[in-house]
Amino acid sequence: MHPAGKFVYVPNFGASTMSIYAVDTVTGALTSSGTVPVTAAISVAVESSGRYLYTANFAANSVTAYSIDRTTGALAPMGLPLPTGSGPRSITVDASGKFAYVANLGSANVSAYAIDGTTGALTSLGAPLIGGNNPFSIVAIHC
Repeated sequence: MHPAGKFVYVPNFGASTMSIYAVDTVTGALTSSGTVPVTAAISVAVESSGRYLYTANFAANSVTAYSIDRTTGALAPMGLPLPTGSGPRSITVDASGKFAYVANLGSANVSAYAIDGTTGALTSLGAPLIGGNNPFSIVAIHC
C-alpha cells in the first residue's frame, strides 16, 4: 500500500501485470485504476516517501524500480532490473527509505540494496547473504 493510503498495488504473477487500485480513505473501498505490465513480479514494496515502488521478480531473478505518479498512482519503470539471488520471493524497504532487501527462495539468501534518496535508483550492497533454509518472506522494522 502507498504510504499516504491512496493506492494499493497487487502483482499478478501469472499475467506479468500489476493491478493498481485507488483507495477511498473514508470507506477503504478500492476502485481499479487499471494494470501495467511488469516482469514476473511476485512481491512489491513502496518506499516511505511514496515516490518509488520496487518489485521482486521471481522468474526473472531480479528486482525492478518504478517511479509512482503521486496523483494517479501510475507506475513508470526506472532503468533495467538488477540481479538478485535465485527465485526472489519477497521484498521490503526499511522505514527510512534508504535500503531494500529481497528474500531469495531459490538460493536461500538475502539481497541488499541502497536506495538513492534523490532518484530512487537501487545499488547492490554486494553478494547476497545466507538467509536460512528457503526464505519466503521478509520485513524490515524500524524501532
